[in-house]
Amino acid sequence: MKRFEVRAFIIGCILTCLTVFISPISGLLSDVVSQSFNISASKIQIEVTDFKVKQNTKTYPLGTDSQFEPTLIQNEVMGIEFTLNNSSPFDVDVEGTIELSFVNEANETQIVTLYTGETKDASIKAGELNGLIIGEQDLDTQELSATSNNRTGISKQVLADTLTTKDGLGEGFKSKRYTYKLYLDGNNVDKETLISTIKGNKIGVAVNVLASPQNKQSTWQSSVSTYGEIKTGVLRSLTFNLTGDNPLYVSKDDSYLEPGWVAQDEYDDPVSVDVSGQVEPSKIGEYTLEYTANYYGELHKLSRTVIVTDRKKPVLRPYVENPRKFVSETIDLRSFVLVDDGLAEPNLKDKIVITTPSDYDPMKPGKYNICYNVTNDIGMKADELCINLTVYAYKEIAPMYDTTIALSTDGHVYSWGLSSNGETGRNTTTTQSTPGEISELSEYEVVKIDGGRNFGMALTADNRIFIWGNDFFEGGGVQGNGVKFINNYVPKELVVMDGSKVKFVQISCGRNTAAALSENGVVYTWGDGNDYASGQNTTNSIYEPKVLNIVGNPTIKFVNLGVRNGVAIDTEDNVYFWGQNGLGVNNNGSDVRVPTNVNEKLRNINVDSNIEATGIPNIKEISLGTDHGYILMNDGRLYAWGENDLGQLGNNTRMSVSPKDRVPQIMTGFGDFIDKVEAGENYGVALDRNGIAYVWGYSAFGSIGVSNGTVLKTPTIKNPAGGRKITSIGAYYATTGLITEDGYLYMSGSNDFGELGIGKTSGNSYEFVKTLHPE
Repeated sequence: MKRFEVRAFIIGCILTCLTVFISPISGLLSDVVSQSFNISASKIQIEVTDFKVKQNTKTYPLGTDSQFEPTLIQNEVMGIEFTLNNSSPFDVDVEGTIELSFVNEANETQIVTLYTGETKDASIKAGELNGLIIGEQDLDTQELSATSNNRTGISKQVLADTLTTKDGLGEGFKSKRYTYKLYLDGNNVDKETLISTIKGNKIGVAVNVLASPQNKQSTWQSSVSTYGEIKTGVLRSLTFNLTGDNPLYVSKDDSYLEPGWVAQDEYDDPVSVDVSGQVEPSKIGEYTLEYTANYYGELHKLSRTVIVTDRKKPVLRPYVENPRKFVSETIDLRSFVLVDDGLAEPNLKDKIVITTPSDYDPMKPGKYNICYNVTNDIGMKADELCINLTVYAYKEIAPMYDTTIALSTDGHVYSWGLSSNGETGRNTTTTQSTPGEISELSEYEVVKIDGGRNFGMALTADNRIFIWGNDFFEGGGVQGNGVKFINNYVPKELVVMDGSKVKFVQISCGRNTAAALSENGVVYTWGDGNDYASGQNTTNSIYEPKVLNIVGNPTIKFVNLGVRNGVAIDTEDNVYFWGQNGLGVNNNGSDVRVPTNVNEKLRNINVDSNIEATGIPNIKEISLGTDHGYILMNDGRLYAWGENDLGQLGNNTRMSVSPKDRVPQIMTGFGDFIDKVEAGENYGVALDRNGIAYVWGYSAFGSIGVSNGTVLKTPTIKNPAGGRKITSIGAYYATTGLITEDGYLYMSGSNDFGELGIGKTSGNSYEFVKTLHPE
């Protein structure tokens, strides 16, 4: 064979072989080109179907108006589900997000949360985080931007799957159903916020899906979305009750008055009630009324039986208007009402039902609204009667020479003892051995009382002063009415004769002199001038209130009278004294004619060195006796000052010093902080903050709870009430009073005129005895 032919043969064989091998490859390449063309030329077909919600066991599809039928209320779980279908001729990868938004509000993830469909309802309501997709504790969310429908809210990717072309529903098939749970949490916000946010609102739920071919050679994508709204509302619970009786009795020919009903929910939404039936009061018989409440389409029914009878219902009437009773464990509440049913039904009063307020305590002073009702033997009930009961006790005690006055917790004034010249103010000259009210003061609220030798004073809440009693003692004029020797047998209002409308804030009584402090810090005095007791630079009587002139015209904040002297403190803490001078304020014992600054005499009182003051700061009160006095400081320290021949200073001696050496001395022997002090004529009484009372000095007729003439040189505890605390004290000449925490009064001393208030007019008491209380 020629070389050319051989070469041609070989080339032909090679070409034949190449044809055999290249043909399949060429076909394969052709298929690849064709498939690529089909992908790019075919539309990805993905859709969301069967979008619905599930409430309890019932499912609801999305309506044509993009609304779901049921309402989601607080603390309720609602299921959300939808199906993704892949109709593409190839497998696709899908990513899905869910958007949540309030239609009428901004994002409220503290109220609306989304969980996986597998999460148990109990876990969701318990606030567990397992399964939480969107909620207050979840940070992996994005805020929605405002859109054309003005929705705002949040979105989050919730799924990433592959849908194949295989027929079927579920993992690895062309269709798959996704389930979630929506929860409206009403526990994280207050009631008002919850109502304003969800009442009448809607939750917008959007499902957005992005699909792309599983073959990553293509970047072509498609998206699909759906949207629905779920109404939100508050949990509603109807309260529907009839008021009044059922059955209800009506007397023949009386008008029938419908007692009414209560129909409301916790959000006070109006509830309409229809009443059917009729009552004919002119005909005896039994009638039925039907009540129907229409509550959001639910009908709630009640009925009442009305019986028309020829009997009359009981009638309750108050025995007295606005009764008052002294504190007692045995207050008989039935005694305040009368009941009648026209037939004198036996024991009807025993059937009275009494309703007291939750804080009612017959041993606690106060005003209580007490309500009464009663039902007769056939079931007819009276109209409810309510009265205001005042429970009162003793609050303040002011002994006089032979008379006693006391103030109650509700501002009434009581008196007993000598009354020959009007000392009791009870419009009688007969001695009174038991407490009785000064009726002329009953229309006023009295806030302060005080007593002199034979006269009394009262200060009212509206800043008026009333005065009564004997005006014949010594120089007269203490009644302040512009004349002398005119007794007042009942309280008369004090009038400033120059016509000034003065409002008074303090009162004080001396032996036969009186003082009052105005709200402007001006002191008025009147009455007996012996020993310059009025501070008016005269020993003559002053018959009407007169301004007490003090050098510099300071503003006074405190005034107190002793037997024949007085003391005042101004707003700069300067102390002024006038009158009988057993205190030795001028170092020689002579009487002080006008108010005189006595700061230098008091410089030994230990005051805070850090306080720069010209006066004597931190004085709480000063109480004066005959020739002695007591200075009580704000920190509970007590100083005694003056004569000590009868143990008035309580320093365990009866030794007096010359007037120039009489300066305040700190008192000791008390268990605690002193809260109140009173000076008697020749003794003292103090009360500490623990309710313990102390006495010392001279016991005239048993005035300090020991025998007549005894001198107690140191403070001695007196507790007549079996350990109960003392809350108030009072002292004068021959009687002392202690008021206990339960409002009872105990007194010791002279009783010649019944001033102890124990029901008799003889026999001094050398111990504290319980005073009777008013009925």
